[in-house]
Amino acid sequence: MGRIKPKIPACNFWLRPSTNQRGETPIYVRYYVQGRYIKKTTNVFINPADWDSKMQVVKSKNRQSAVLNGKLMTFKQKIHEQLLSYNGNITYKVVDTILNGSEKQDDKSSCVILFKQYADKLNELMFSRNTYGYSVYYNNSCYINQFDKFVTNELNQPNLNVADINLDLINKFVEYKRNRRGNTSIEGINHCLTPIIRTVKYARDNGLIDSVTANPIINDGYMSIKDRSYNPDMTDAKKIHYLTQEQIQKFKEYKPISNSKNRTLEIMDIFLFAYYACGLRISDIVTLEWSNIDFKNKKINKVQVKTKTKGKVPPTLPQQAIDILKKWKGKGRNTRFVFDLLPENWTFGDDKISGRKLKMRINSVDKTLNTSLNEIGKKLGFKFPLTMHVARHTFCVTALNNGVSLHVVSQLMGHASILATEKTYAEFLDETVTNEMCKLDVCFN
Repeated sequence: MGRIKPKIPACNFWLRPSTNQRGETPIYVRYYVQGRYIKKTTNVFINPADWDSKMQVVKSKNRQSAVLNGKLMTFKQKIHEQLLSYNGNITYKVVDTILNGSEKQDDKSSCVILFKQYADKLNELMFSRNTYGYSVYYNNSCYINQFDKFVTNELNQPNLNVADINLDLINKFVEYKRNRRGNTSIEGINHCLTPIIRTVKYARDNGLIDSVTANPIINDGYMSIKDRSYNPDMTDAKKIHYLTQEQIQKFKEYKPISNSKNRTLEIMDIFLFAYYACGLRISDIVTLEWSNIDFKNKKINKVQVKTKTKGKVPPTLPQQAIDILKKWKGKGRNTRFVFDLLPENWTFGDDKISGRKLKMRINSVDKTLNTSLNEIGKKLGFKFPLTMHVARHTFCVTALNNGVSLHVVSQLMGHASILATEKTYAEFLDETVTNEMCKLDVCFN
Protein backbone atom coordinates (compact mmCIF):
# COMPACT_ATOMS: atom_id res chain seq x y z
CA MET A 1 0.00 0.00 0.00
CA GLY A 2 1.45 3.38 -1.00
CA ARG A 3 2.14 6.30 1.23
CA ILE A 4 -0.90 8.43 2.03
CA LYS A 5 -0.35 11.96 0.82
CA PRO A 6 -1.26 14.36 3.65
CA LYS A 7 -3.79 17.09 3.10
CA ILE A 8 -2.50 20.63 3.67
CA PRO A 9 -4.75 22.53 6.11
CA ALA A 10 -6.61 25.69 5.12
CA CYS A 11 -4.11 28.52 4.85
CA ASN A 12 -4.11 32.27 4.25
CA PHE A 13 -2.04 35.37 4.83
CA TRP A 14 -3.07 37.51 7.77
CA LEU A 15 -2.14 41.05 8.83
CA ARG A 16 -1.56 41.98 12.45
CA PRO A 17 -4.20 44.63 13.42
CA SER A 18 -1.72 47.00 15.08
CA THR A 19 0.99 48.92 13.24
CA ASN A 20 4.47 50.06 14.24
CA GLN A 21 5.63 53.68 14.37
CA ARG A 22 6.20 53.63 10.60
CA GLY A 23 2.57 52.69 10.02
CA GLU A 24 3.49 49.17 8.87
CA THR A 25 2.30 45.79 10.04
CA PRO A 26 3.78 42.30 9.60
CA ILE A 27 2.18 39.72 7.32
CA TYR A 28 1.68 36.29 8.86
CA VAL A 29 1.04 32.97 7.18
CA ARG A 30 -1.83 31.35 9.09
CA TYR A 31 -3.13 27.76 9.15
CA TYR A 32 -6.43 26.54 10.55
CA VAL A 33 -5.99 23.12 12.19
CA GLN A 34 -8.32 21.25 14.52
CA GLY A 35 -10.36 24.35 15.30
CA ARG A 36 -7.37 26.61 16.05
CA TYR A 37 -5.19 29.05 14.17
CA ILE A 38 -1.40 28.70 14.03
CA LYS A 39 0.54 31.61 12.59
CA LYS A 40 4.11 32.57 11.80
CA THR A 41 5.45 35.93 10.69
CA THR A 42 6.86 36.15 7.18
CA ASN A 43 9.00 39.16 8.19
CA VAL A 44 7.35 41.11 5.37
CA PHE A 45 6.02 44.50 6.52
CA ILE A 46 3.60 46.67 4.58
CA ASN A 47 1.16 49.52 5.04
CA PRO A 48 -2.28 47.88 5.60
CA ALA A 49 -3.68 50.01 2.75
CA ASP A 50 -1.33 48.17 0.36
CA TRP A 51 -2.84 44.76 1.09
CA ASP A 52 -5.51 43.07 -1.04
CA SER A 53 -7.14 40.69 1.44
CA LYS A 54 -9.37 39.09 -1.21
CA MET A 55 -6.58 38.30 -3.64
CA GLN A 56 -4.07 37.73 -0.82
CA VAL A 57 -1.37 39.86 -2.46
CA VAL A 58 0.42 43.17 -2.01
CA LYS A 59 -1.26 45.73 -4.27
CA SER A 60 0.63 46.98 -7.31
CA LYS A 61 0.62 50.54 -5.98
CA ASN A 62 3.38 49.38 -3.64
CA ARG A 63 6.58 49.82 -5.66
CA GLN A 64 8.02 46.60 -4.22
CA SER A 65 4.86 44.55 -4.71
CA ALA A 66 6.45 42.04 -7.09
CA VAL A 67 9.39 41.38 -4.77
CA LEU A 68 7.22 41.17 -1.65
CA ASN A 69 4.66 38.86 -3.27
CA GLY A 70 7.51 36.63 -4.42
CA LYS A 71 8.81 36.44 -0.88
CA LEU A 72 5.37 35.56 0.46
CA MET A 73 4.86 32.77 -2.07
CA THR A 74 8.35 31.36 -1.44
CA PHE A 75 7.81 31.49 2.31
CA LYS A 76 4.50 29.63 2.11
CA GLN A 77 5.82 27.11 -0.43
CA LYS A 78 8.66 26.06 1.88
CA ILE A 79 6.14 25.31 4.62
CA HIS A 80 3.94 23.36 2.21
CA GLU A 81 6.92 21.27 1.14
CA GLN A 82 7.57 20.30 4.75
CA LEU A 83 3.91 19.46 5.29
CA LEU A 84 3.80 17.33 2.14
CA SER A 85 6.91 15.44 3.16
CA TYR A 86 5.43 14.53 6.55
CA ASN A 87 4.44 10.85 6.77
CA GLY A 88 1.30 10.86 8.90
CA ASN A 89 -1.74 12.88 9.91
CA ILE A 90 -1.35 16.65 9.88
CA THR A 91 -2.31 17.66 13.42
CA TYR A 92 -2.09 20.97 15.24
CA LYS A 93 1.13 19.83 16.91
CA VAL A 94 2.70 18.85 13.58
CA VAL A 95 1.96 22.22 11.96
CA ASP A 96 3.05 24.12 15.06
CA THR A 97 6.33 22.20 15.16
CA ILE A 98 7.03 22.92 11.49
CA LEU A 99 6.19 26.61 11.89
CA ASN A 100 7.75 27.34 15.27
CA GLY A 101 10.12 24.50 16.06
CA SER A 102 8.28 23.30 19.15
CA GLU A 103 4.79 23.10 20.53
CA LYS A 104 3.73 26.42 22.03
CA GLN A 105 2.37 26.60 25.52
CA ASP A 106 -0.53 28.79 26.49
CA ASP A 107 1.89 30.92 28.51
CA LYS A 108 3.42 33.41 26.11
CA SER A 109 6.57 33.62 28.22
CA SER A 110 7.39 29.96 27.48
CA CYS A 111 8.05 30.70 23.79
CA VAL A 112 11.83 30.65 23.44
CA ILE A 113 13.22 32.96 20.78
CA LEU A 114 16.98 33.41 20.85
CA PHE A 115 18.04 37.04 20.85
CA LYS A 116 20.99 36.56 18.50
CA GLN A 117 18.92 34.73 15.89
CA TYR A 118 16.19 37.34 16.15
CA ALA A 119 18.70 40.20 15.80
CA ASP A 120 20.37 38.51 12.81
CA LYS A 121 17.02 38.03 11.06
CA LEU A 122 16.07 41.67 11.64
CA ASN A 123 19.43 42.78 10.27
CA GLU A 124 18.87 40.66 7.16
CA LEU A 125 15.34 42.02 6.80
CA MET A 126 16.50 45.65 7.00
CA PHE A 127 19.21 44.96 4.43
CA SER A 128 16.79 43.17 2.07
CA ARG A 129 14.43 46.16 2.26
CA ASN A 130 17.28 48.52 1.31
CA THR A 131 17.06 50.30 4.65
CA TYR A 132 20.85 50.40 4.67
CA GLY A 133 23.74 49.12 2.55
CA TYR A 134 26.03 46.14 2.81
CA SER A 135 28.70 47.87 4.93
CA VAL A 136 26.15 48.72 7.64
CA TYR A 137 24.70 45.21 7.40
CA TYR A 138 28.17 43.70 7.85
CA ASN A 139 29.05 45.96 10.79
CA ASN A 140 25.74 45.20 12.48
CA SER A 141 26.45 41.48 12.14
CA CYS A 142 29.80 41.99 13.88
CA TYR A 143 28.19 44.03 16.68
CA ILE A 144 25.52 41.37 17.24
CA ASN A 145 28.22 38.70 17.44
CA GLN A 146 30.20 40.80 19.93
CA PHE A 147 27.17 41.17 22.19
CA ASP A 148 26.39 37.46 21.96
CA LYS A 149 29.99 36.50 22.86
CA PHE A 150 29.92 38.92 25.81
CA VAL A 151 26.68 37.49 27.17
CA THR A 152 27.90 33.90 26.64
CA ASN A 153 31.51 34.18 27.84
CA GLU A 154 31.45 37.03 30.36
CA LEU A 155 27.99 36.60 31.90
CA ASN A 156 27.70 32.86 31.33
CA GLN A 157 24.27 33.24 29.73
CA PRO A 158 24.44 31.26 26.47
CA ASN A 159 21.36 31.21 24.24
CA LEU A 160 19.92 34.44 25.61
CA ASN A 161 16.15 34.59 25.12
CA VAL A 162 14.58 37.73 23.63
CA ALA A 163 12.34 38.02 26.71
CA ASP A 164 15.35 37.91 29.08
CA ILE A 165 17.19 40.99 27.83
CA ASN A 166 17.11 44.06 30.07
CA LEU A 167 18.83 47.41 30.59
CA ASP A 168 21.22 45.92 33.14
CA LEU A 169 22.66 43.63 30.44
CA ILE A 170 23.12 46.60 28.12
CA ASN A 171 24.87 48.61 30.83
CA LYS A 172 27.17 45.70 31.68
CA PHE A 173 28.05 45.39 27.99
CA VAL A 174 28.92 49.10 27.88
CA GLU A 175 31.02 48.76 31.02
CA TYR A 176 32.81 45.77 29.49
CA LYS A 177 33.53 47.67 26.26
CA ARG A 178 34.93 50.66 28.14
CA ASN A 179 36.86 49.02 30.98
CA ARG A 180 37.86 45.64 29.60
CA ARG A 181 38.14 46.34 25.89
CA GLY A 182 39.39 49.90 26.21
CA ASN A 183 36.76 51.44 23.91
CA THR A 184 36.66 55.06 25.10
CA SER A 185 34.72 56.46 22.14
CA ILE A 186 31.12 57.04 23.19
CA GLU A 187 30.05 57.34 19.55
CA GLY A 188 31.75 54.02 18.76
CA ILE A 189 30.00 52.23 21.61
CA ASN A 190 26.65 53.72 20.57
CA HIS A 191 27.20 52.40 17.03
CA CYS A 192 27.78 48.98 18.56
CA LEU A 193 24.54 49.27 20.55
CA THR A 194 22.41 50.30 17.55
CA PRO A 195 21.47 46.81 16.21
CA ILE A 196 20.87 45.59 19.78
CA ILE A 197 18.52 48.43 20.71
CA ARG A 198 16.82 48.29 17.29
CA THR A 199 16.11 44.59 17.89
CA VAL A 200 14.59 45.34 21.30
CA LYS A 201 12.33 48.00 19.76
CA TYR A 202 11.27 45.64 16.97
CA ALA A 203 10.56 42.87 19.49
CA ARG A 204 8.48 45.28 21.58
CA ASP A 205 6.46 46.40 18.56
CA ASN A 206 5.75 42.73 17.78
CA GLY A 207 4.69 41.83 21.30
CA LEU A 208 7.75 39.76 22.26
CA ILE A 209 8.99 42.14 24.97
CA ASP A 210 6.76 44.20 27.25
CA SER A 211 7.13 47.97 27.33
CA VAL A 212 8.23 47.99 30.99
CA THR A 213 11.37 46.10 29.97
CA ALA A 214 11.88 47.50 26.48
CA ASN A 215 11.30 51.24 26.99
CA PRO A 216 14.18 51.73 29.47
CA ILE A 217 16.53 50.08 26.93
CA ILE A 218 15.19 52.14 24.03
CA ASN A 219 15.18 55.43 25.94
CA ASP A 220 18.33 55.05 28.05
CA GLY A 221 20.40 52.33 26.41
CA TYR A 222 22.67 54.66 24.45
CA MET A 223 25.51 56.42 26.25
CA SER A 224 25.10 60.12 26.82
CA ILE A 225 27.52 62.24 24.83
CA LYS A 226 28.18 64.19 28.02
CA ASP A 227 29.62 61.85 30.65
CA ARG A 228 27.80 63.02 33.74
CA SER A 229 29.28 62.58 37.18
CA TYR A 230 27.30 60.51 39.65
CA ASN A 231 25.88 62.01 42.82
CA PRO A 232 23.87 59.45 44.79
CA ASP A 233 22.49 62.10 47.13
CA MET A 234 21.45 64.59 44.45
CA THR A 235 18.04 66.01 45.33
CA ASP A 236 15.55 68.36 43.77
CA ALA A 237 15.84 71.54 45.79
CA LYS A 238 12.39 72.72 44.73
CA LYS A 239 10.39 69.59 45.42
CA ILE A 240 10.88 66.51 47.57
CA HIS A 241 9.10 63.56 45.97
CA TYR A 242 7.89 60.87 48.35
CA LEU A 243 5.15 58.26 48.57
CA THR A 244 2.23 58.55 50.93
CA GLN A 245 1.25 55.48 52.94
CA GLU A 246 -1.60 54.88 50.49
CA GLN A 247 0.85 55.00 47.57
CA ILE A 248 3.28 52.67 49.36
CA GLN A 249 0.45 50.18 49.80
CA LYS A 250 -0.53 50.57 46.16
CA PHE A 251 3.09 49.92 45.16
CA LYS A 252 3.31 46.77 47.31
CA GLU A 253 0.09 45.42 45.79
CA TYR A 254 1.26 45.97 42.19
CA LYS A 255 1.37 42.69 40.24
CA PRO A 256 3.50 42.87 37.08
CA ILE A 257 2.17 40.95 34.10
CA SER A 258 5.05 40.51 31.69
CA ASN A 259 7.76 38.16 30.53
CA SER A 260 10.14 39.90 32.96
CA LYS A 261 7.79 39.93 35.96
CA ASN A 262 10.31 38.12 38.21
CA ARG A 263 12.93 40.82 37.64
CA THR A 264 10.31 43.53 38.19
CA LEU A 265 9.40 41.96 41.54
CA GLU A 266 13.09 41.92 42.48
CA ILE A 267 13.41 45.63 41.70
CA MET A 268 10.34 46.29 43.84
CA ASP A 269 12.01 44.33 46.67
CA ILE A 270 15.12 46.51 46.42
CA PHE A 271 13.05 49.72 46.52
CA LEU A 272 11.04 48.56 49.55
CA PHE A 273 14.18 47.41 51.36
CA ALA A 274 15.75 50.86 50.89
CA TYR A 275 12.58 52.38 52.39
CA TYR A 276 12.41 49.96 55.33
CA ALA A 277 16.18 50.20 55.98
CA CYS A 278 15.95 53.85 57.05
CA GLY A 279 16.25 55.27 53.52
CA LEU A 280 19.42 53.42 52.59
CA ARG A 281 21.30 55.13 49.75
CA ILE A 282 21.58 53.40 46.38
CA SER A 283 25.37 53.31 46.81
CA ASP A 284 24.95 51.32 50.02
CA ILE A 285 22.28 49.09 48.48
CA VAL A 286 24.66 48.13 45.68
CA THR A 287 27.59 47.44 48.03
CA LEU A 288 25.58 45.80 50.84
CA GLU A 289 27.21 42.50 51.82
CA TRP A 290 25.79 39.61 53.80
CA SER A 291 28.57 40.17 56.33
CA ASN A 292 27.05 43.63 57.02
CA ILE A 293 23.78 42.10 58.22
CA ASP A 294 23.34 41.30 61.91
CA PHE A 295 20.25 39.09 61.73
CA LYS A 296 20.21 38.48 65.50
CA ASN A 297 19.98 42.15 66.42
CA LYS A 298 18.30 43.17 63.13
CA LYS A 299 20.92 45.79 62.28
CA ILE A 300 23.16 46.87 59.40
CA ASN A 301 26.80 47.47 60.28
CA LYS A 302 28.36 49.01 57.22
CA VAL A 303 30.79 51.74 56.14
CA GLN A 304 28.80 54.15 54.01
CA VAL A 305 30.06 54.73 50.49
CA LYS A 306 29.31 58.48 50.56
CA THR A 307 30.73 59.41 53.98
CA LYS A 308 33.28 56.54 54.21
CA THR A 309 32.28 56.14 57.86
CA LYS A 310 29.90 53.98 59.84
CA GLY A 311 26.73 55.68 60.95
CA LYS A 312 26.60 56.61 64.63
CA VAL A 313 23.28 54.81 64.87
CA PRO A 314 23.25 51.50 62.88
CA PRO A 315 19.86 51.20 61.15
CA THR A 316 17.51 48.82 62.94
CA LEU A 317 15.59 46.73 60.46
CA PRO A 318 11.84 46.12 60.77
CA GLN A 319 10.49 42.65 60.08
CA GLN A 320 9.52 43.62 56.52
CA ALA A 321 13.18 44.27 55.70
CA ILE A 322 14.25 41.02 57.38
CA ASP A 323 11.70 39.11 55.29
CA ILE A 324 13.15 40.60 52.09
CA LEU A 325 16.67 39.63 53.18
CA LYS A 326 15.59 36.06 53.92
CA LYS A 327 13.94 35.82 50.52
CA TRP A 328 17.15 36.92 48.79
CA LYS A 329 19.23 34.64 51.00
CA GLY A 330 17.11 31.77 49.73
CA LYS A 331 17.86 32.66 46.12
CA GLY A 332 21.52 31.79 46.70
CA ARG A 333 22.61 33.87 43.71
CA ASN A 334 25.45 35.78 45.31
CA THR A 335 27.27 34.59 48.43
CA ARG A 336 28.79 38.02 49.06
CA PHE A 337 26.53 40.87 47.88
CA VAL A 338 22.94 40.84 49.10
CA PHE A 339 21.13 42.02 45.97
CA ASP A 340 23.55 40.53 43.41
CA LEU A 341 24.38 43.97 42.02
CA LEU A 342 28.14 43.39 42.11
CA PRO A 343 30.05 40.23 41.20
CA GLU A 344 31.37 38.20 44.12
CA ASN A 345 34.99 38.90 43.14
CA TRP A 346 34.58 42.69 43.15
CA THR A 347 37.63 44.45 44.61
CA PHE A 348 37.29 47.76 46.47
CA GLY A 349 40.26 50.12 46.40
CA ASP A 350 41.23 53.58 47.62
CA ASP A 351 42.79 54.66 44.33
CA LYS A 352 41.03 56.94 41.84
CA ILE A 353 40.57 54.22 39.21
CA SER A 354 38.82 51.89 41.66
CA GLY A 355 36.68 54.75 42.93
CA ARG A 356 35.62 55.78 39.45
CA LYS A 357 34.89 52.19 38.49
CA LEU A 358 32.62 51.79 41.52
CA LYS A 359 30.84 55.09 40.81
CA MET A 360 30.23 54.03 37.22
CA ARG A 361 28.80 50.72 38.38
CA ILE A 362 26.54 52.41 40.96
CA ASN A 363 25.43 54.91 38.32
CA SER A 364 24.64 52.07 35.93
CA VAL A 365 22.61 50.18 38.53
CA ASP A 366 20.81 53.33 39.63
CA LYS A 367 19.88 54.11 36.03
CA THR A 368 18.62 50.56 35.46
CA LEU A 369 16.50 50.46 38.61
CA ASN A 370 15.11 53.96 38.13
CA THR A 371 13.93 53.41 34.57
CA SER A 372 12.06 50.27 35.61
CA LEU A 373 10.63 51.92 38.73
CA ASN A 374 9.46 54.90 36.68
CA GLU A 375 7.52 52.57 34.36
CA ILE A 376 5.84 51.04 37.42
CA GLY A 377 5.08 54.52 38.77
CA LYS A 378 3.43 55.50 35.49
CA LYS A 379 1.24 52.39 35.60
CA LEU A 380 0.22 53.26 39.17
CA GLY A 381 -0.60 56.85 38.22
CA PHE A 382 2.14 58.58 40.23
CA LYS A 383 2.59 62.18 39.10
CA PHE A 384 6.39 62.25 39.51
CA PRO A 385 9.28 59.99 38.45
CA LEU A 386 9.59 57.01 40.80
CA THR A 387 13.27 56.47 41.62
CA MET A 388 15.39 54.77 44.29
CA HIS A 389 15.92 58.15 45.94
CA VAL A 390 12.15 58.44 46.41
CA ALA A 391 12.46 55.50 48.85
CA ARG A 392 14.96 57.54 50.89
CA HIS A 393 12.72 60.61 50.89
CA THR A 394 9.69 58.47 51.78
CA PHE A 395 11.39 57.03 54.86
CA CYS A 396 12.44 60.46 56.10
CA VAL A 397 9.05 62.11 55.56
CA THR A 398 7.25 59.13 57.14
CA ALA A 399 9.53 59.24 60.17
CA LEU A 400 9.19 63.02 60.65
CA ASN A 401 5.42 62.93 60.19
CA ASN A 402 5.17 60.24 62.86
CA GLY A 403 7.02 62.22 65.50
CA VAL A 404 10.56 60.87 65.20
CA SER A 405 12.96 63.65 66.19
CA LEU A 406 15.03 65.40 63.57
CA HIS A 407 18.23 64.36 65.37
CA VAL A 408 17.34 60.65 65.28
CA VAL A 409 16.23 60.79 61.65
CA SER A 410 19.50 62.48 60.69
CA GLN A 411 21.48 59.75 62.45
CA LEU A 412 19.48 56.92 60.89
CA MET A 413 19.88 58.33 57.39
CA GLY A 414 23.62 58.73 57.82
CA HIS A 415 23.71 62.47 57.22
CA ALA A 416 27.03 64.06 58.12
CA SER A 417 25.22 66.91 59.86
CA ILE A 418 21.74 67.53 61.22
CA LEU A 419 21.79 70.76 59.21
CA ALA A 420 21.64 68.74 55.97
CA THR A 421 18.49 66.98 57.18
CA GLU A 422 16.91 70.21 58.36
CA LYS A 423 17.65 72.04 55.12
CA THR A 424 16.31 69.30 52.90
CA TYR A 425 13.19 68.41 54.86
CA ALA A 426 12.31 71.75 56.44
CA GLU A 427 8.77 71.73 55.03
CA PHE A 428 7.95 68.55 56.97
CA LEU A 429 9.18 69.70 60.39
CA ASP A 430 6.06 71.55 61.59
CA GLU A 431 4.22 68.39 62.65
CA THR A 432 7.32 66.98 64.33
CA VAL A 433 7.87 70.19 66.29
CA THR A 434 4.22 70.17 67.36
CA ASN A 435 4.52 66.59 68.63
CA GLU A 436 7.67 67.45 70.59
CA MET A 437 5.97 70.48 72.17
CA CYS A 438 3.09 68.25 73.26
CA LYS A 439 5.59 66.21 75.24
CA LEU A 440 6.78 69.40 76.96
CA ASP A 441 3.21 70.34 77.80
CA VAL A 442 2.95 67.15 79.84
CA CYS A 443 6.14 68.06 81.74
CA PHE A 444 4.97 71.63 82.39
CA ASN A 445 1.69 70.36 83.86
